[in-house]
Amino acid sequence: MKDPAYLMELKELYAELKESGKDEVDNKIEQIKSAFTSLALFIAVAIVAPIISFYVIIPKESPETWFTRAGSVTVVFGLLAEIAIAKLKLLSFTDSSPFLYGHIYLKRKYSNMVRWADRGTLLVVIFGTVIWGYGDILYRAFN
Repeated sequence: MKDPAYLMELKELYAELKESGKDEVDNKIEQIKSAFTSLALFIAVAIVAPIISFYVIIPKESPETWFTRAGSVTVVFGLLAEIAIAKLKLLSFTDSSPFLYGHIYLKRKYSNMVRWADRGTLLVVIFGTVIWGYGDILYRAFN
């Protein structure tokens, strides 16, 4: 039989927490928000780097080379985003809380967002790897 906490609305589940449990959950929510902010920053830099390199001309460098190098920046920031994802998984999926409902609340509230962010980050790393390896060919094809 499934725990009734999985059937409750999130607000109702949060209300079930005792004061110390709410404090712990609120603390973890702040940490999760901080990790999501880092994740968003890393993903933004990873996506913007090749876009900027496609349009900015650097003297003494071929545009194809510059675009290819931007792929490495995309991969590095994609991997940093993966580290932020690992932190999110640790915060929202790990049962380190002595308050069972707190763990269930965090898991239910953030599990879908973390899964989608994980998939998106993987796509960014793949995209960056393709640019890094074949950026010169892609640059010539689209320019």
